[in-house]
Amino acid sequence: MKPRIEIVCLAGALSLFWSVASASAEKVTGIAEVISGDKLRIAGTTFHLRGIRAVPEGETCGTAAQNWRCGWSSINALANFVGRHWITCTVSPSNSARIKSAECFAGPTSINRWMVTQGWARADTPADAIYRENEVEARRSRRGIWGDAPPALRRSPGTP
Repeated sequence: MKPRIEIVCLAGALSLFWSVASASAEKVTGIAEVISGDKLRIAGTTFHLRGIRAVPEGETCGTAAQNWRCGWSSINALANFVGRHWITCTVSPSNSARIKSAECFAGPTSINRWMVTQGWARADTPADAIYRENEVEARRSRRGIWGDAPPALRRSPGTP
């Protein structure tokens, strides 16, 4: 009789754990559309990649003598990485904004972390320094926006 009681108690505890875990994070999975260097849309819901800030689409990087479209490159890098893969975004429960803040994954890889590590986005505010070390490494390695323009993207000032 005693083993049955333990199993019932274990099942009850697991059920309680599962409902608490489910309530703590909303997950959405699907094929993503890239909106910007730090925003994805899945099934009509827009997600901001939490903890990162991508360069705006129209921004350029480099010097006055040699600049390049790093904002466009950031969006292109995200689009190439995401491709037509299934993406899962995990939203925090306190997030009720029209654009939800989330950590998104392509398989086991955090897209948020990948964008910063590859140099296509900055770690967000110092208060949310989860990706700060990744940004430091990207800067040190001169990846993405921290490096020189790829040859195909180099342009002279005044060139559209």
